[in-house]
Amino acid sequence: MKQQDEARMKWVGQWAEKRHLFQTLQPRPAIAPDQKSQQNAPAVS
Repeated sequence: MKQQDEARMKWVGQWAEKRHLFQTLQPRPAIAPDQKSQQNAPAVS
């Protein structure tokens, strides 16, 4: 059970890193309209 949780946390961490890198590399308006970006990341300033 614990091994599974560790694997999941690791995967989520990697996904969050990739997503963050993608967002910082690409200009925001070019990715998607505001509606979609608000859905995916509600509290980004």
